[in-house]
Amino acid sequence: MDKEEIQSTPLAPIRERSEVWRLAGWALTGVLMLLLAGLVVRSAFSAATSAQMWAYPFQFDESEGMIVAETMLLDRGISIYDVPGPDLFISAPYPPLFYLLNLPGQHLAGSEPTF
Repeated sequence: MDKEEIQSTPLAPIRERSEVWRLAGWALTGVLMLLLAGLVVRSAFSAATSAQMWAYPFQFDESEGMIVAETMLLDRGISIYDVPGPDLFISAPYPPLFYLLNLPGQHLAGSEPTF
């Protein structure tokens, strides 16, 4: 069989389609490998940062405690977006959606902080 006879057979479209699927499979594999490589690099940086935090000789507080405290204020009906004063000062206000996402879990936990 010469090339023209092979292309005129009923199986020619199936062969072309399988070639497309094979190339798509390779492309998908390449993209997944790039994503995996990025995840590995990011995990290495995260591990290095964590190691530095654990080696720090003094107390190191992140903002999770503040977020929980501010969410508890919202749960009690206190606006955390009022003008700062001597009775209420919020040092790191996040957008309202952030607190609203945390509010149901904190409400179920009650007056105990969940951090």
